[in-house]
Amino acid sequence: MKKLLAGGTIGALLLAPSVPLLALAVLLNPGADASCLHLAAAPAGHQPDVDTDAAETDAPQTDAPIAGGCTPSYALPGEPSPLPGGAGGLVPDPTGTGGYITPRTAHLVTQLETAFGPLPIWCWAPRPGNPNSDHPRGRACDITIGGIGRFPTATERAEGWRIADWLTTHANALALSYIVWDGLIWSAARATEGWRTYTSSVYDVRHPTGGHYDHLHISVR
Repeated sequence: MKKLLAGGTIGALLLAPSVPLLALAVLLNPGADASCLHLAAAPAGHQPDVDTDAAETDAPQTDAPIAGGCTPSYALPGEPSPLPGGAGGLVPDPTGTGGYITPRTAHLVTQLETAFGPLPIWCWAPRPGNPNSDHPRGRACDITIGGIGRFPTATERAEGWRIADWLTTHANALALSYIVWDGLIWSAARATEGWRTYTSSVYDVRHPTGGHYDHLHISVR
C-alpha cells in the first residue's frame, strides 16, 4: 500500500485535485459500500478567490452515482409536519433577509428548526449576477456548516450529513427539488441515483464555498 501511495496509481490520483473524493475513497477501501463513504472522504484542498455567488443548478453530471443503502450511525429527527395550504404566493422570509419566499420554503425553514433547533440558515438573496439561482425566487435556503470559507471539522461535517440525510428522507413531504452539500448533489428527479458528484463550470468546486463544503444548499419546487 505504501508503494502504491508513493508512486502508483493511487499516489497519482491523490495529487490530482479534479478526482472526485468518493472515487479515491473507493480505491482506498475496495470492499466498502460506496454509499457509506460520504463521512469518510476528506475534502479537497482550499482554493481562494472563488465566486461565492455562482449558480446552484441540477445540471447533468458525468460521474457515476453513489449507490444507496447505507444506514447512518446517527439518529434522525422525526417526520416533518404536512405543508399547510397552497404553495402559491410569497411570504416574508423568516430568516431575516428582508426578502420574500414561497410558502413551501417558509415551511421548510419551520420544519428544519423544529427538527434541529435554531440553525444558521438564510433563504432569500438578490443574486444579481446569477439568473439561475433559486434564492431571488424565494425557492432556496442555505445552512452554514461550521463557518463560511473554511472546511468543516469532522463533527460539523457529520452534523451536516445528519441534516442532509433527514432532508432526503423527507424530500417529498418538504417538496424538495435538489440539495448540494459536501461536493455532492442529490435531486428529487434523480432520487434513485442517490448522491452524485457535484460539478460546475462557473467556479472552483475544490473551494469550501464553491464545492458546498461550508454550507448546505436546498432548493424547493
